[in-house]
Amino acid sequence: MILKRLAPFGLFALAACVSQTTPPPTPPTHKPAERPTPPPPPPANWMDAPRTPGDWSYQQGRATYGRPGGAPLFTLACERQAGRITLARAGSAPSRAAMRILTETTSRTLDAAPSGANLAAALPVRDPLLDAMAFSKGRFAVETSGLPTLYLPSWIEVSRVIEDCR
Repeated sequence: MILKRLAPFGLFALAACVSQTTPPPTPPTHKPAERPTPPPPPPANWMDAPRTPGDWSYQQGRATYGRPGGAPLFTLACERQAGRITLARAGSAPSRAAMRILTETTSRTLDAAPSGANLAAALPVRDPLLDAMAFSKGRFAVETSGLPTLYLPSWIEVSRVIEDCR
């Protein structure tokens, strides 16, 4: 009878003699290489795109847009004798290129020709596209084949060239 009572203690004693296994150390975790954040997708509406960096300046029938001290990115120039305003965009193309002007109320594709370091198109001084550029809810865009789109503010310099040329 004593043996029956001691039997459970024997099992405990036997269990105490079994060596305990320790789990293997966990391998160090490697952080995956951080991927660069992709650029944000282009806005669904061109009017929501960020403005092209730079400022307008005006000098005697000519308004230029660009960074101070840098070459102009876009120019509006009055050619009074010819009765037209030339729109010139910095960039080159081997031949003629499509220059699309987008405003709040209209858009039109112009035929632009290489002119020095620019692509240029001319409009008659009374062309309604010029008025649309001047009054386009604060901005207009210039899309040219093979070049980044320019998102330009419709500041007073744009209106001044147009009015001075008329």
